[in-house]
Amino acid sequence: MINYLNQTIENERNAIRWNYEDSGSTAKNITLINSSNNGIYCGDANGGISNCLIDGFEIRSVLNNDAIALHDGTGGRDNTIKNGVAVGIAENAVDIQAGYSNTLVEYVDAFSCGRASFTTKGLNDRFKRLKAYNCGDVAFMLKGDGTVLSYSWAFNCGRDRNASGVMAIGNNLQIFANHFILGMNSTRCGAILNGSGEFTNNEISMPGLSENYLEFESEEKVMQWNIDNNYYSGSSVAEPFKVGSEKYTFQQWQDRYGHDVNSVLN
Repeated sequence: MINYLNQTIENERNAIRWNYEDSGSTAKNITLINSSNNGIYCGDANGGISNCLIDGFEIRSVLNNDAIALHDGTGGRDNTIKNGVAVGIAENAVDIQAGYSNTLVEYVDAFSCGRASFTTKGLNDRFKRLKAYNCGDVAFMLKGDGTVLSYSWAFNCGRDRNASGVMAIGNNLQIFANHFILGMNSTRCGAILNGSGEFTNNEISMPGLSENYLEFESEEKVMQWNIDNNYYSGSSVAEPFKVGSEKYTFQQWQDRYGHDVNSVLN
């Protein structure tokens, strides 16, 4: 194990580098500034890290990649990332690759990430009470199966490009009690749902140029979701629900697919 407690680390390639044998390590109350590659980089060819705790962190100015990267190896599990802030990150605040599972990320704020703020390809991860401000791309990218995203906020997401509040590609996802507020320059949509799961009790607000609240690749994808009790506001078009190349009004969307029966369109 390699523990980092109450430390400031500046101007390193990877400020903290944990390999497989460092499983069980702790980084607590740390400040990482001007990392050229990643703030914290984890895993190696021998395997992913497990049972590590990152608690209480400030990561500023990562020049090329991610603030926290659970990347290399397989079999990594049960890591916790909480109580932190990431500012001025070239790519993602937290990036979890497919070799990891059961990661808990909670109470983390991300400001001005160049790509997605929080992204996972892992299995059964839990994203809770996160905030993404001014991300360049998708605020929450959910590619792994079994992910739970709850009680989280996205502000001004899709700042620079054709993006959305959440892109859900994994299966058996639970997305509930979140607020997706798109940026003034975003031209995509609130949520892209192309996996399967629950999308309930969320707010999608689009004060800018965005048109669609929800987008799906096909009708088959639509039927893989339970969608209800959501609140939609701000779309600039009359048909803000898109399935394939077809677009629907709120009433048409409800009637055709039986979703959002108890939802509100303002």
